[in-house]
Amino acid sequence: SVNCRTTNYDGAARESSVLYAYRSLARLHQKRSDEARSDAARSISHDPSYVKGYFRLDAACFSGEKYEEAQDAFRAGLAVDPGNALFEKEMERCRQKMAEATWKKQRGAFASMAAPWFCCQPPWVGVF
Repeated sequence: SVNCRTTNYDGAARESSVLYAYRSLARLHQKRSDEARSDAARSISHDPSYVKGYFRLDAACFSGEKYEEAQDAFRAGLAVDPGNALFEKEMERCRQKMAEATWKKQRGAFASMAAPWFCCQPPWVGVF
């Protein structure tokens, strides 16, 4: 009877994990990335071996432009499913997005330091 309860509990945990993962996907389609991320995290908490939960968590983080969190989700997924080519491909995509975000941030900081004559008309225009 102990084995039966354990098996039933594991099945319930797996089922809950699958349900939260699919609800996460539905919320992603609704552009509700924070709620999708929460559901994906619940999916993983119910069954840490359910790989799709990590994919959902990554997608939700990626949608919310939280690339470091997305990369962490894939690292955790790789711990569960080592050598998963899709995880590795998506991690590379996260690295690229993180590099782009850093570049944009640096470019924006540089643009804000521009001298005033670069952003407006020079004082001598219209004088001659």
